[in-house]
Amino acid sequence: MLKYLVAAAAIASASVAMAQNYGVVVGVQPVYSQTVVPTQQCYQSGPNIPGAIIGGAIGSRFGNGSGRDAMTIFGAIAGSHYGAGQVYCQPSYQTQQNIMYDVVVKTNGFMQILRLPVPPGLGTYITVPIR
Repeated sequence: MLKYLVAAAAIASASVAMAQNYGVVVGVQPVYSQTVVPTQQCYQSGPNIPGAIIGGAIGSRFGNGSGRDAMTIFGAIAGSHYGAGQVYCQPSYQTQQNIMYDVVVKTNGFMQILRLPVPPGLGTYITVPIR
């Protein structure tokens, strides 16, 4: 017998915890806010033109004849790749617009205000938590 009473009490308390009321929407008011979101602005550097010029000048100091031309070209290519292709990032901030709705609900003769992400229509019935 005691076992059945404990089970009945557990079921009753669970149904009270899950109880919900329904109320009619009598007013809706939008609420606007802004949030600042940190982000990063990143870019990749291109070929290093000054490095190519300096590399070509250094490469032209080595070799003779056509070998000197090859060393000049090699120095220019090597110099252009030095420091190129690096990724640079800097912090930036974006402002995000938010909108929620204060909804006035009449339930059991009382008015409650709920903040919802989607506005219900006036006169519609919605689920209201028991407070």
